Amino acid sequence: MNTPAHILLNLLCLGRNRSAKLVTSVAVGGILPDAPMFVFYFVEKVLRGSSEQYIWRQAYYQTHWQNFIDVFNSLPIMAFGFLLALWASSQVGMLLFASMGLHALGDLPPAS
Repeated sequence: MNTPAHILLNLLCLGRNRSAKLVTSVAVGGILPDAPMFVFYFVEKVLRGSSEQYIWRQAYYQTHWQNFIDVFNSLPIMAFGFLLALWASSQVGMLLFASMGLHALGDLPPAS
């Protein structure tokens, strides 16, 4: 699923009848799991001048990039963040981590 579709789906599922602050939290949660990909592409393409072929056939699979991307797509980290926000009674935090989790679940391959 692409980033705009994640944002729209998350807003539909989690953002209805919420204040602007809470809707923003849902929207940010819909973006955050993809943020490392934007950083990765910017660094490789703009800063390093890498070719598309190199970016998607080699650089993307380097351990440091995979680890960076994985941290932002970790369901256990999102669950921990949600529980921490729940403990702190932070509705903003709970919606942020719920939205991130919904994004990550939407990226999982369908069962065959």
